[in-house]
Amino acid sequence: MATSEVAICNMALSRIGISVSIASLDEASVEAQLCNQWYETARDATLYDFDWPFASKRTTLGLVEENPNDDWHYAYRLPADCLRARRLVDGTALIGEDGPEYEISGDDSGGLLYTDEAEAILLYIRSVTNPAFFPPGFALALAWRLAVEIAPALSRKESVLNTCWQAYQLAIAGAASAVANESRGRKPGDAAAIEARG
Repeated sequence: MATSEVAICNMALSRIGISVSIASLDEASVEAQLCNQWYETARDATLYDFDWPFASKRTTLGLVEENPNDDWHYAYRLPADCLRARRLVDGTALIGEDGPEYEISGDDSGGLLYTDEAEAILLYIRSVTNPAFFPPGFALALAWRLAVEIAPALSRKESVLNTCWQAYQLAIAGAASAVANESRGRKPGDAAAIEARG
């Protein structure tokens, strides 16, 4: 299902009872201005709230400093597109395990990750801005989240805001069920069995 920012905005508008559709986020209408104001925030919040597979990425982190403080051995720079760290992965961590310990911080140059792991590999949720890459479940959840943000100005009914928020929560829960049915992680012992075969 290919979608667009405007299509998602129009879904959000319809969900709060607005029959007016917009053709562009640059329109002078109040509806377009509010959608333009809140779209990116709602998108990133929806990405942040769930471990969306399409937004998951692994990367080897760049070392910033060794022994940066009394608590950790290494400081790494977080990727610029990182919205939320999921976990560190090492060569022995199985899918579904917590992985090595870490702490998120920052400095004047951006986000930092402290850990005791050398050559840290981070699994994280990245910022995805192109709606052509949004799966249907994400687009539907984002429309509900955007509706939450614009409802106070356009609907002014607390019941509408509450309905949109509850629907958003259900959309996230539905996404979790769908992802659980679509993926299969390694079970304990699989890594050792695979290594033994090699």
